[in-house]
Amino acid sequence: MRGLLDAHTLAGNAQALTIAAQMGDWVHSRLGHLPKAQLDRMWSIYIAGEYGGMNEVMTDLYAVTGREEHLAAARCFDNTALLTACAEDRDILEGRHANQHIPQFTGYLRLFDHTGEERYAAAARNFWGMVAGPRTYALGGTGQGEMFRARGAIAATLDDKNAETCATYNMLKLSRQLFFHDPDPAYMDYYERGLTNHILASCRDAPGTDSPEVTYFVGMGPGVQRQFGNTGTCCGGTGMENHTKYQDSVYFRSADGNALYVNLYLASTLRWPERGLVIEQTSDYPAEGVRTLTFREGGGRLALKLRIPSWATAGVTVTVNGARHRAEAEPAPTSPRTGTGAEATASASRRPTVCASNAPWTTRPSSRCSADRSC
Repeated sequence: MRGLLDAHTLAGNAQALTIAAQMGDWVHSRLGHLPKAQLDRMWSIYIAGEYGGMNEVMTDLYAVTGREEHLAAARCFDNTALLTACAEDRDILEGRHANQHIPQFTGYLRLFDHTGEERYAAAARNFWGMVAGPRTYALGGTGQGEMFRARGAIAATLDDKNAETCATYNMLKLSRQLFFHDPDPAYMDYYERGLTNHILASCRDAPGTDSPEVTYFVGMGPGVQRQFGNTGTCCGGTGMENHTKYQDSVYFRSADGNALYVNLYLASTLRWPERGLVIEQTSDYPAEGVRTLTFREGGGRLALKLRIPSWATAGVTVTVNGARHRAEAEPAPTSPRTGTGAEATASASRRPTVCASNAPWTTRPSSRCSADRSC
């Protein structure tokens, strides 16, 4: 259904919209007459209640068709108990299937966009905070054996079935959507961590003709090795998509078109026809060194917002056409012209990631984690 809607919105395929709209009608006809209690029971069933991004795509369909039935169908996927708890910032994630629930919150953000109901936005924000940090491994993944474990019990969960790749795929989508609502660099810090440490490493660097050659889990236990394959699995599907969209969050523009957010320091070229700009970024990231933005075409006044990565503990040096630019870590307007070059230099250093643990220490003595749980 998402593919059909994308075929319309991105490629102008009218037939795809007709089919997607009729599918939306069918969803509403099936779910719209069920009692709320029955819907809640369905969505609470382990795995069987994994409806993916249905609330998101139904809301996006409503945005195109304007038909109230499609918005009502999106609301049918409200997982009331978890939605209410997260809106109230009550953490009840322990023991729930991670990837069953992460996509629901991206859908809630889209419902907030079209209903204005703050509970949807609050639930998404709070849920993100319950996962990104207290339940996140160093590579940006989450979950043990597909499940959310206790808050702050990272060290006690290290084994060969951590960090389901689908879960990180969906956490990146959620982080991206949250950033659109509040451009907090913490969302893009997480995005960078998950993208470069988990997603980039989830594909075997070798050709394959009978398998997507991607990971399902990335075990975090001592001595665990990644396993590749996953033909026909959920992580096989999203795993193939992962490696086609590295470009989709490198740059964002403000709604008024007066600001450019440089979120990720990846070699890339931005073409911004509305502003007549072509900007090239050169970088050998993730190696240490200089990231250069060169304005190849166009000019004019522009607020250039460079994310200061959390790992740049020694600070960042910014130069414009070779001259050091002294500024606080806040966006400042500039007036680039064709040929203007901005360079950002940030030194990364190795640093331990402390594994939070409020649960009994269960890793064998041969663990590479030291007694203070620094991994």
